[in-house]
Amino acid sequence: MEPIQFIGAKELDDFEKEIINKLANEYYQKISRSLRNIASVILDLKVYDKAGRRQKYSLHIRVTGPFKTIEASAVDWELAKVTHEAFEAIEREIQHIFHTDTPIDRKLLTKKKRKRNE
Repeated sequence: MEPIQFIGAKELDDFEKEIINKLANEYYQKISRSLRNIASVILDLKVYDKAGRRQKYSLHIRVTGPFKTIEASAVDWELAKVTHEAFEAIEREIQHIFHTDTPIDRKLLTKKKRKRNE
């Protein structure tokens, strides 16, 4: 199974597919650094107002693994902006749930464990 799955990418033209592929791969590398064992990343893209002058994009992202599923979404008129907003929301959720933004001092952890065992 591929690590990044796209749903609704058939509605995009080649230029838009290239943009979302590039950004998804960049953010996947960032996410995989903070979460070691990611099963899959699912991008669900919906395009609204196809017949009008402008298109509105809605992007829902789900990251699955042995932990609970993390979800985020964004809506905007620009595809690149929607992709950035949704992946940044995923990163905030990961920091919130797993506290990946604070470094852990391993020496203090081992001292605390030793005191508990004594």
